[in-house]
Amino acid sequence: MGKFVAPERESGFYIGADEKAELAAESTELEVVSVEQGTSQYGERFVVTINLDGEERGLSYPVAGVGSRTELLASLADYLANEKDQVPVFITLSKVKSAAGRPVNLINVVGADDDE
Repeated sequence: MGKFVAPERESGFYIGADEKAELAAESTELEVVSVEQGTSQYGERFVVTINLDGEERGLSYPVAGVGSRTELLASLADYLANEKDQVPVFITLSKVKSAAGRPVNLINVVGADDDE
């Protein structure tokens, strides 16, 4: 996966904590448009571009910290960049508490455990 310097985005592109919490509480299915890894003022980040109500919006997550989320986002980035016969990918957001009691934002692929 290529590295990039996260571009400046127009105001409102990134989904903030309150909106993420609402999307998680409602189990809203979000179509993934792209996943990129890059460096921003906040360090190494994944930028997940999703389609929300017909508008491209962004979710930003640190590369380090939550191993399962990092692996999932790296796999999604690879799939979206390289798979010739892609099927649309949908995710939901959730928030859980870590073993240390801190809130952790997770990403769940819709249908990942379904039998085909």
